[in-house]
Amino acid sequence: NEAAELAREFDLDVAKENLSGPSVLELKGVVFHESRCGSTLAANSMMALDPEHHRVYSESSPPIAAIRGCGEDFSDCSVEGSANLLKDVIYLMARSDDPKETNLFFKFQSAATRTMQSFRMAFPTTPWIFLYRDPVQVMMSQLDMPRISRANCVRSKNSSPMVHTFIKREGYQKNDLEDEEFCAIHLATL
Repeated sequence: NEAAELAREFDLDVAKENLSGPSVLELKGVVFHESRCGSTLAANSMMALDPEHHRVYSESSPPIAAIRGCGEDFSDCSVEGSANLLKDVIYLMARSDDPKETNLFFKFQSAATRTMQSFRMAFPTTPWIFLYRDPVQVMMSQLDMPRISRANCVRSKNSSPMVHTFIKREGYQKNDLEDEEFCAIHLATL
């Protein structure tokens, strides 16, 4: 928060004095996704459209940390607090010393979909898309590994409040569910 404020003040001073300094790229679009659905292709396409002028972050850690800073279920602070934190992080990541760069794009991690309202509050006019594909194909891709318990969609069973809420609401018992069922629940909560 303080770092973003200091950066904003510095950028304003540079602009007022007409000095050379970092510019702030315009956030042009964001990709939310289900996971294993072609979202990396979308991010690469955004870069390929104009590599000299576009900066694309693909599943970068700071935005998801900001979005989830108030908790996946906003139990630690409000949606507004999460949105403000996200604005600060995006601002810092949008600063550029390259005069050719003008546009900024993000592909957020799939878990960011659960807290999409923070993004929409922080950037209400920024275009975004949600990519998905046949859930059976996504699950097959997720679970195609030697140890299913290590699959991304299964790891949320011990950490996601939204997965826990879903399990409780639907009347399931956590210990009775197989890893494949956790994967399905994970995908259902995105």
